[in-house]
This record gives sequence, C-alpha cells and structure tokens, in this order.
Amino acid sequence: KYFATMILPVGVAFVLFMSWLFNIFFDKCIKQRKVSSSAAKIMGGKLISSFLLGMYFMYLMITRRALEIFNCNPVDPDDGYTYTHFTSINCDGGLCRCWDPNHVQAFLVPFSVLAILIITVGFPIMLFLLLRQKKNAIKEDQYLRALDIEPVQSTNPIAFFNRLRYHKMYYHFKPGKVYWIVFIIARKGLVSTAGLLFRANPGFQLAFVLLVLFWAYVVQVKNQPFMSSVERKTVVLEHQAKVADGDSLHIKLAARISQARLEDDKQRSKMKRKQGQNYKRSFSTILNNSSKKKKGQKLNYFWNYNTVERVLLSCLIIVCVCGVMFESDRFQDNHERPSGNGFGAWVRFQQELVTWMCIIVIFGSMFFYFAVMYSEIFGKLPVWARKVLCLKKQVDINKDRDINNDRASAADMVFTQNEFMLEQQ
Repeated sequence: KYFATMILPVGVAFVLFMSWLFNIFFDKCIKQRKVSSSAAKIMGGKLISSFLLGMYFMYLMITRRALEIFNCNPVDPDDGYTYTHFTSINCDGGLCRCWDPNHVQAFLVPFSVLAILIITVGFPIMLFLLLRQKKNAIKEDQYLRALDIEPVQSTNPIAFFNRLRYHKMYYHFKPGKVYWIVFIIARKGLVSTAGLLFRANPGFQLAFVLLVLFWAYVVQVKNQPFMSSVERKTVVLEHQAKVADGDSLHIKLAARISQARLEDDKQRSKMKRKQGQNYKRSFSTILNNSSKKKKGQKLNYFWNYNTVERVLLSCLIIVCVCGVMFESDRFQDNHERPSGNGFGAWVRFQQELVTWMCIIVIFGSMFFYFAVMYSEIFGKLPVWARKVLCLKKQVDINKDRDINNDRASAADMVFTQNEFMLEQQ
C-alpha cells in the first residue's frame, strides 16, 4: 500500500504516455491516417494538462503517506520507545518501533525522505518556476480569457499551447497572480504536516494550523488572486489603463490581444456564414433562441471567488479557535469539579456555548459552499437562500465601460488617483 502510493505519479505518467503512443499508432496504422506533428503536440499538451491536474490531487495523499513514517509517539504506559501510528505483521506484536533497524519504519525512512524532497517540496517549486518562466504568455492567455477569446494555433501558437498544457494550474487567477496555486499547495502541505506530526499534542497541532490559516487569510485579503466572472471586466480595464500609462509589457500584450481578437472575429463570422448555408431557421426557432439568449444574459453571478475564499478561511479559523478552547485547562479540568459547584456549572455552560457556536459555523459554511455551487451550476439562487446569506443587488460601476475598445480614453481607464502621489510626480 505504501509503495503503491509512492509510485502513483510514475504509474499515471506511464499510462498517459502509453495512451499518447496508442493514439498515434491507432491513427497511423488502424485508420491509415497521416498524423501531423501539430496533432501529436496537441494530444501531448492535453496529457500534460491531465498529469499536472492529477499531481495536484495526488499531492496531499503522497505527502500524508510520506509523513506518516515520521509520526512516532510513545505508548501508554511509556516503555521508553516511540511507535508509528500504522501497524505491520513484520513488526513484533504488530506495533512498529521507530528507528529500530529490525522494524519496518527504519526501512521506509529513505523512501519517505525521497518522496518529501521530490513531491512535497519539489512539485510546488517546479510549478512555481514553470509558471514564472511563462508568466508573460500566461498573462496574455488570462487577458484573452477575460475577453472570452480562444487563442488560435495558426496565429497565436504560444498562447494556444500554454492554455492547452498548463491552464489547469492558473485559469482561476488574475493575470498578475497566476502563481497562486503554489500558495494553495503549500497551505495544504503545512496543514497535512501538522495533522500528522503533531497528533500527540492536539493543542499545539490546532495552534499551528491556526497560524497557517491566519497567514492564508491575510495573504488572500491582501492579494485578491481569484479572477471570477464578476471581475473579468475590471481586469481588462486595469490592463487598458496600464497600456495608456505606457507600460511596455502591456503594450506588447495589447498588440497580441488585438490580433487574437481579429482572428476570433473572423472565426465567429465564418461559423455564422457556415450555419446560414447549412440550414434556414424558422421564425419560432429564432424567437426561442433569442429568448434563451436574453435569459442567459439575465443570469447574475452572485459570487466573487475571493469573497468565497475569505468566508471559508474565516470559518476554518473559528473552528480551530474552538478546538484550542476545548483543549484548554478550563474545559479539560471541569469534569473534576463537583456537579453542584456553581463555577463548574458556569464553565459547562460556556463549553456548551462554544460547542454550539462551532456546530453552527460548520453547518453554516457547508450551506454557504453548496449555495455557491448551486448558483454557479444553475445561474440562480432561491430568494430565501439569498435572504439567509444577506445577498443584495450590487451596482456594476463598470457597466457602461467598453472593454472591447482598445482606443478607450485615458480618462475612462483611471479608477482612482492618490493626490499625494500626483504631487510627488
């Protein structure tokens, strides 16, 4: 079981590589069809994207399995040795003594160290270096995504293959925060480390997790990394403002985006002409499609993903604080007090209050999460759920701004100006 988990990335990579070879073999030998290098690259890009996504989900499982080897704690009563949490038939009595060369734990330590270096530490570093190396191309792709433009291989191969290979790692984030997936992976790794290595001391474990979550909340509030649908227009307007300010990188990106927009318009017009030649729609079909279009335009994106992340992180922080309270001496020693003691009854009331507060936060966060998921899938939310979540209709201050006009005036692109900074200039 341990080794099966450790070699899982190798197995997934092998299966994906064999599927790539089989796809080429099937097209060339079975269908007798010529396979171009472009088609092979496209297939390879899709498999790379699948592998990176698989690594993201396998990361936590492999990290926990590797750190489990170092989770050594004494038994009760203490015999002077420490033992692992897992058991094995190869150990005396099933309990595996830590750092004993005759037991399984010492044999597995080198493999766990290698897994920690390659997966736990190496994968986030590799991903950060990869995203940093391609940050300008990824920025371009994110601006194209904000404008709802698909890059075309013939005119923009860099953006096309970047989106094909790596988009699973950055498409949720703003152009300047494409590396944020590394922070999410680091947060998972730190919480997993605390859950395994500090299991013998729940108070310290909760305090460490609370520190990690507070750090995650602070950087989330400061950076606002997610690019949800409601923020795409703002992202494009910020890009246009930087172009107007003479930013060299954004000027280059604007030229490439304009070219991609022209190609996208050509493709759309070509598809419309092709549809017009293939069939003639009836008047009722036109009315039906137009009504669907209007209905789709009315769909309101209730959620800003940055707000969703902040709410869920704050719920986790509250749960950890409740756990620290439960581990405190005030609650731990209360069972030793006489039941008729007035102070003991007061402390028990406090304990019940904290318990119910923790339960309300847990179920409230679950309701919030499912409400977000429902509204994102169906594009609507029941009125009663909106009232429970205190959602109000927001005014779009950028409603009248045209993000498709690259020649927008500088006055329309400036959001706020700091008078002190203008004096400094």
